[in-house]
Formats: sequence, structure tokens, C-alpha cells
Amino acid sequence: MIRTYLWVLLLVLAVSTGCGAAIVIEDAFCRGGQVFLHWADPDTQYIRYHIYRNSSVIDDNSISQAQLIDGNVPLNSAKDAAATSAAFRRGEPDPDRGYRIFDLAEPLDKRDGLKVITVDAPADRYYAVVGVNSDGTEDLNIVVGQNSLSSAIHETSGNAVPVLDEKGVQNVSGYDYPWETYTWFKRNDESLFDGEATKITITLPKPNLSGKYATMLYLHAINGTNRIQPWWNLIIISPMDCSPNLPHGGNSWWYGYCSTYPSLSGTVINYTENMLLHMLGWAKSSFPIDEDRVTVSGGSMGGTGALSFGLRHPELFSSICATVPQVNPGLPDIGWSQTQLRNIWGSLAANLPSDEGVGVWDRQNSTAYVTNHPEDIPFIKVQNSKNDDTLKWFQVPQFYYNLNENRHAFIAAWGQGGHVNSSSGLPPEYTGFDVYTKIKRSQSYPAVSNSSSNNNPGNGDPSQGDSVGQMNAGYDWQIRTATATTWVADIKYTVSGGTPTADISPRRLQQFDFASGDRLAYILTEIATGQVIAGGYVTAQRGRFVTVPNIPFANEYRRLTIRKTSGQTIPDLIAFDEDADVDLDEIIITAVFADAAYACSEKRVPAVALLGAHGFEVGDSISLRGTKTVFGGMVAVNVSQFTTVSPSTNTIRPIGSPGLDGSHGRPLQLGVLVKVWGRVLEDDNFVIDSGSGPIVIYGGYGVKPAVGTYVAATGICSEMQSAGVQYGVRVRDAQDIISF
Repeated sequence: MIRTYLWVLLLVLAVSTGCGAAIVIEDAFCRGGQVFLHWADPDTQYIRYHIYRNSSVIDDNSISQAQLIDGNVPLNSAKDAAATSAAFRRGEPDPDRGYRIFDLAEPLDKRDGLKVITVDAPADRYYAVVGVNSDGTEDLNIVVGQNSLSSAIHETSGNAVPVLDEKGVQNVSGYDYPWETYTWFKRNDESLFDGEATKITITLPKPNLSGKYATMLYLHAINGTNRIQPWWNLIIISPMDCSPNLPHGGNSWWYGYCSTYPSLSGTVINYTENMLLHMLGWAKSSFPIDEDRVTVSGGSMGGTGALSFGLRHPELFSSICATVPQVNPGLPDIGWSQTQLRNIWGSLAANLPSDEGVGVWDRQNSTAYVTNHPEDIPFIKVQNSKNDDTLKWFQVPQFYYNLNENRHAFIAAWGQGGHVNSSSGLPPEYTGFDVYTKIKRSQSYPAVSNSSSNNNPGNGDPSQGDSVGQMNAGYDWQIRTATATTWVADIKYTVSGGTPTADISPRRLQQFDFASGDRLAYILTEIATGQVIAGGYVTAQRGRFVTVPNIPFANEYRRLTIRKTSGQTIPDLIAFDEDADVDLDEIIITAVFADAAYACSEKRVPAVALLGAHGFEVGDSISLRGTKTVFGGMVAVNVSQFTTVSPSTNTIRPIGSPGLDGSHGRPLQLGVLVKVWGRVLEDDNFVIDSGSGPIVIYGGYGVKPAVGTYVAATGICSEMQSAGVQYGVRVRDAQDIISF
């Protein structure tokens, strides 16, 4: 009996001391700022593993000084859990295989162990893997060269490098679309669970790429997955939002979750957004992506994530394309999605802090964000359904209104297609707009708002407003000029027969620069004829932002020009030296003669003569450039360039004057539109007695009132002789003389 007991004891000791030696580390290396540690232990009796790290070799004597990196590594951690999750979401059988840790290599044995660790600092480090017995005790039998590294891993920080898992080609209508799927091992700022894996698929537009390509970062709906997405002339980046440690299928709604999960008492970290940032950076370094044309797109949960992520990264995205998104998940009665989110974000009442300085539920409110952030955001294309029972309509209209009121660049549409078929029946001016290739991050574009062709989304009640409609859709444009002083765009309305009006706010200005309160001139012209359709002046509401209101459009391109005004005034011009450069704005034509035209500001005094230019009409508001000169004793401009900002709508009333007194020098009214009156003294020269002295009335008026009659004459106060000794009123036409 004693001998049997001793034999059993020896067997137990042999097993307990031999288990550590049965763990064999087969791969240990650093790649893309992550340490990969792979071991085999096929006949294990352990319940889990512990990972230790040290700056020197870990053996029986030094294990007590080593750092415990992970105290809960499960058995069979080399099984590709990301592939299992993706297959489950697709309704496919579990591939039931191990991860690949080298590009296109054989998968690991699914029974093996794998731990991926984010490098926290460059160093040379040693690792050991020890087992945990069923009673919770560690088996600290260390065998250097087996379950403990005999050589250090040279750890370096760096950008993530995923592992190429599969590749292939999908043929669609005779065209080949290559694709590549990678395993992405998450870093410690991308997941609470360091090394947790997901998948990402890249689909290319053709086998032989040349040049750069517009790109879509596609975010799937709830319980979706990475997928192959052939798209003409577009690169598609398709990641998977999956964390098996989270509830409800492991979805984070493309944002993140509480840092103390499953306890909901800490800070909500945007882990998944960090992952997307790193994925996009890797993709840009690995594929021919045009960084000026990257759109973040998605539907449902993906549309929600596209807005939440894209709004905060205008430096990355040219546009956002959101289909049936949730725009304010914290609203009462929002439904099932809020219930799910409370399990990873905490309650609405707690409003746990996010790592961005605001409560997480406030952070997710895109409706408030577009009001609180008037700065440029990516162009938005967004659609919803009034009969959506999944992410309900009542939250949507205020989002549209806030976008419109804050002059953001967007088009929106809604219909009756439900949550899944929301594109069904939408206006073609919306569905046909190619946001992916049209919008560039490095090019400005007109933000349309308050279009008179807009439909009414109502107040959130699906029965109110138009059942199908759009906002600010149907416009197309080409940017012609974008300099420091001028912005020019050709804009048209594409819906046949439509002639709407709309407000235009140039957005994402590149060179065009101005400050809050600056006065800007605008003009809308027919391109073919140069005819002025509308024009005027507007004041910048803030730096680099201005809105031109109520512009009329048609089915042909019209040219909208907005330019900075110089700030020069006619009094400034008087003080200039001869031949100085002149840049005047907001001057109004008061008279046009064969040799000169006259103009003044709305203040009317002083005036300026304009030489060498034709095409003015009385009442035109113009901007001009040229050089200073003198004409008829008054300040003048040799005009080299002018623009009629507003045609013949700014009639200046004349200044009443009893006489032109030049006895003490030139009259103050010289060049100004004046009105004088009196009795006719001479008919040959048409001189009147104003009661303050004689005044000569001259010009091509074609009438001569009889001597003794009383007249009123409107015209330009002008010097009649080069010596400047006599002044008169230069009448524009016969209508400027009224007899009593």
C-alpha cells in the first residue's frame, strides 16, 4: 500500500514538474510595433497561461523579478477568433483554424497559444510562458530555450503592419477586382484587450494600378463584417468592428467602450476610432490612395460611425456618405440601439466622460455637433427613410435643419424605403451625385443652403412634411479660380426646367483668405454673354466664411465671382500720388459721357472721373482697378479693369445746390451729381440765374429753354476750362432738364 502511494506521488510530481517543459515557444518576434509570442502545448492540463517579461533571461531564480504581462491567456488562443466571428456573421461554417502570423503562411495549430503585445518602449526583452493549474497555482518550472526565451526580442515601436491572410480576384461583368484580406491585431489604444484580432479587406479597382485612386473607408452595419467590394475606379477599405469580449455580438458602433468594462465606472475610450485611424494610415502607405479623395461611408451602425468619425477628421476625409444613420442615440425612445449602447457606454444619467473631454452621450450627438462646430467639415451626403422602424425618423429632421442653418456642405434625401432599402424612390438629383470622386479635400466647393427647390422633411412626425424629398441636392459646379483675393465657381442646377434660388457659402477655402467683418464683392454672370444677373456686397461673418444670399440658378452654368475689396476709398485716392495704383470698390456710376464717366460712393461726396473704359450704365455698382490721374481739375482713374457688381439698380439722388461758388477755389461738389435751378438768362449758352450767381448748363441735351423760363437741371458739377476758372453743370440728356 505504501509502495502504491509512493508511485502515485512520483507520477504526480513528474507530471507537475514536466508540464512547464511541455510548453514550447515556437515563434517570438517584433513586427509593426507589436511582439508576437506563439507557443505549442498540445496535451496541456493547464486551465490558462501567464506571460512574463524581463530585461534578462527568465529562469527559476529570476521569475520572481519578472513582470507579469498577462495573467489570463486562455487555452487555444491561437485559434483565429476573428475568422470565426466573421464566418458566424456571414452565416458560414466556422473555418476552425489558427491565425496566420506571417503573410500567407500556413495557419498555426488552433490548439496552440498566441499572445500579441503592443511595444511600449524600444528595448531588448525576454519572455516566458507558464501554465496555471486547475487549482489556480502557477507551474513555475522554467526551462530556458523551451517555455522561456534564451535570446531577447529586439522590440521597436512602429506603425501597425497587419498579416496578409488571403488574397484573390473577383470578376464582375468581365472586370477583375483584386482583393486582399488581412488579420489586424489591435494595439492597446485600439482595444482594452491588447492583441485582440479583427479582419480588414482591401478591394482594388483593377489588377494593374497606375496613379492614385479615390477611396472609400466602408463601415458595415451591426453584426456586419469585412467584405470584398468591387467598385469601379475606387479602392474600398472594409474593416470589421468586432470585439468578442463585448456583448450584443461584439459591436462598438465604430466608437469604443468603457475602459473598465465590464464595470461601467471609468472613461469611455474611442478604441475603435483609434483602430480606424491606424488602419487608414497603413492603407495609405500600402496602396495608391488619393489622400484628397477619401470618403468614410456606411449604413445604419456604419452610417452612424461614418458621421461620428468623419465629422471629427476633416483633415482626413473629403466627404461622408451616411445611409440611415443614428444622429443622436441619447434621445428618449430611440429604441433598442440605446439599450445596447448603455451596456458599453453606461447610462444616460451617468454620461460617463469620454477621453475627448465631454460626456460620451453628448459626444455622440451629431445633431448638436454640426451646430457647435461651424468650421469646415467634410461634405455630407445623407439619406434616411420616414418609415424606418429600426433607427427611427423622429431624430432626423433637426439634423438636416442644423446642417442647413450652419451652412455646411451637404445634400440630404428621404423616402419610404424603410431601413434596408432606403435608396428606393429617392430623387435622382440626390442618388446621381457622385460624392466619392467629385469632392476633394484640397479643393473648395460651394455649400448650398436654403435652396428654394428644397422639400419639407417636417417636424419628425413621419406623417408631417413631404413623404419623399431632398435638401440642397441638384447642384453641380466647377471651381475656376481660387486665389488669395478671388474665388470663382461655375454653378448650375441639374434638374430639367428648374430655376431655383439658393444661398452659397464657399467652403474649405484654400488660398482665398479674409477676416471677420471684411467686405466682399460678388457677381453672378451668364458665362456665354457676360451678362450680369446678380451682384452686390456681403460682409464676412467670421474669418474665411461668408454667405452670398438668394442667388438665382438655371440649367446652364452661371459664374459666381467673390472677391475681396481693397478698402480704398475716393478720399484715399485724392491723397495718392499721380500714377499710383487704384483699387476701388462699391462706387456707383452717376453719368456717362463720350470722354469720361463719373462715379461716387453712396455718401456721394467726393466723386471720381473714370477714363478709358466703356460699358458703364448709370446706376451700375462697380469695382475697378487702374492708375490715378487728373481730368477736368478733379481726381480721375485711368481704368484698366472693372467689374459691374450690380447693374443699374443703385440710383444716386443728386445733391441740391443753389450755386457753384468757385471764388475761393474749386467747388466741393466738383464731379458730383448735383441739381440746380433758376431763370434762363441766355439761350445761346444756356445760362441760368440761381440767385447765387450765373450757372452754365451744357452737354448733349438737345433742348434750349426760352429766356425767362424757370428750369431745374441735374448733372455733373464740372470744370469747363482747363485753367479751371469757370464751372458748370454737365447735363446727361434732355430728361435732366425740367421746365416750369
